[in-house]
Amino acid sequence: MSAGQMKPGPEVTNEVELKAYTGINSAEMIADELSREAFLLWARKVKLFFLETVDGITPDVQVILCEATSGYLYSRYTPTVMDYRSGSRPFLEQVVRQVTAGLTTDREKILALMRYVRDLSPNPDRQDLFVGGTEEEIIKKRAWVCNEKTRALIILWQVAGYPSRFVGHHIGGHATTEVFFDGKWAYFDVQGGKYFLFPDGKFADTWEIRQNPSLITSQTPEIYLEMSPGDNIELTRMYFHPREVVGINNYFVSDADSYDYSWKIEKDWAKISGYDRVQADYLKVRARVLGLDQ
Repeated sequence: MSAGQMKPGPEVTNEVELKAYTGINSAEMIADELSREAFLLWARKVKLFFLETVDGITPDVQVILCEATSGYLYSRYTPTVMDYRSGSRPFLEQVVRQVTAGLTTDREKILALMRYVRDLSPNPDRQDLFVGGTEEEIIKKRAWVCNEKTRALIILWQVAGYPSRFVGHHIGGHATTEVFFDGKWAYFDVQGGKYFLFPDGKFADTWEIRQNPSLITSQTPEIYLEMSPGDNIELTRMYFHPREVVGINNYFVSDADSYDYSWKIEKDWAKISGYDRVQADYLKVRARVLGLDQ
C-alpha cells in the first residue's frame, strides 16, 4: 500500500514491532477507511469458508507490505536457506525431477515449475471438485483456484531448494508468490502466468512493482506471451492499485505437520451461514476501493 494509505510509523526493525502489521488486527494500521473495510471483509470471508485449515490461516499470519515493513520483509522475515528433509515428499520430488530434467540454471528451473503449475487445469468432466488438501492432492486434482496453485508452486520451489512465500492482494482477492534466487526475491502470479523484469533482465519483487508500476506495462512481448488464456495485464494493474492492501506470509514445507489439510466440496460454499452476505458486501466495497464501479 502506498505510504499515504497507511498510518505513519517508524521502520520495523524486529519481530515485536512487526506484530502491529501482522494478522487481522493489522487493519488498525490502514488509514484509508474504505481499504480497511475491504480488508476486514476479505479476512472474514476467508475465515468463514476455510476456518483454520491451511487455506484459512492467511488472514491471521499475513504481514502488510508498506514503507514501514518493506525493509524487514526483504531482509530478515523469510529465511533464504531451505530446511527440507529429502525423501519426506517423494511425489513432489518426482514432479520436480521430471519438470526440471535437463535444465541447468536456477532461472530455467524456477520458470519451468511455474509453467507446470500454471498449466494445471481441472478435468471438465469431473463434478464436485474439492478445495483444500495437500500439495500432492492439489496437483493430482489439477487445481485451478489461485490460492491452491500458489501453495503448490511455493512447496515445489522449496522442494527444489528455492525459498518462497505467499503474497496476497487482499482487496483484489488474489494469491501470488515470491521466490528467492540470484540474491533477490522475484514476484510471480502463477495463475496468470505473469512475472516482470527490469531492463537488465532481473526479476522484480512485489515491493519494486509497487514502487514502479510502469513495469507492468513495459515488458517485452515474450513476457506477455507467458500469460494464461483469459488473463490480462489490467488484472495485474488492479492488484497493484495504490489503495490495495498487499500482505506477505511464510509457508514452509518443513512445517507440514502443523497445517490442517482438510478439504470440502466446492458446491458446499453456498451452504455456509452468512457467507453469501459477506461475499456480496466484500465485492461492493472492493469495487469502490479499486474503482471497478466507475
